Amino acid sequence: MVVETLTQEWPAEGNHQANEDDPHQQLSASIDDVQDDCEDVDRRKVEAHVRLAQTHQCNRARTVVALADELNIPNLLELVRQFLCGQLYPDAHDPTTISHLECPGYHGNISIYNLASLTFYAPSDLSGVSGMRHEYIRATPAWRQDGPRYDCVFVITDPELEGMCGMDVARVLCFFAFKTQGKQYPCAVVRWFDCIGDMPDETMGMWMVHPSFIWGQQPNFSVIHVDAIFHAAHLIPIFGRELVPPEIKPYHCYDIYRGFYVNKFAEHHAFEVAF
Repeated sequence: MVVETLTQEWPAEGNHQANEDDPHQQLSASIDDVQDDCEDVDRRKVEAHVRLAQTHQCNRARTVVALADELNIPNLLELVRQFLCGQLYPDAHDPTTISHLECPGYHGNISIYNLASLTFYAPSDLSGVSGMRHEYIRATPAWRQDGPRYDCVFVITDPELEGMCGMDVARVLCFFAFKTQGKQYPCAVVRWFDCIGDMPDETMGMWMVHPSFIWGQQPNFSVIHVDAIFHAAHLIPIFGRELVPPEIKPYHCYDIYRGFYVNKFAEHHAFEVAF
């Protein structure tokens, strides 16, 4: 899975520059201050920009190895190495072919966050100045005392193509950041979805996706730069003919259903994206 990192135009006004020496200072508001998932922004036009929350989670894993145990992803250390290879050698066709001597990976401390703020340009939305909007992507094991919440997102995989042809859908399992060789990397651990077919469903008018697997039945995970995230995605399970058991909660859906509609009718921003 090749992920492209978007080139951002940073806003010129205000004190929005984060302290690169402190991985905990990434956003102007703390997680506890965020109530809504989307809001208007008075800021100069940027295509898209993602920032991690200001407050990191003290009770979460502090190393990649510990995070691998927490998320039950045994090869997470290798996924981080592949991510670093892609960042250090962006012209490499396949980061997995880069030797461990050239790119040894990362074994230091990390900081985990439950929230990321996505600022994006919404030309059809006249609420914010210059059409700018904020939305919040959450990846937390406990959300409002009602189970976990791991949001889905659109990830830019080919910036030369439009709509779903240039994006893939992924579910964010964790946001984390680390600093190596004087540079900080804000990342997300994601699980990919694959499109069902090469066009939207004729009846529903929506693309369909299913969880991606590699090497048989191993879930397809990756570590990506947060700047590759373009927009929040809302998925609707493809229900069968049987009634949904009452004990099934919304956060169970991604684990028990095998296919989903990419809901472009969730709000008008998604309608402009998921075509």
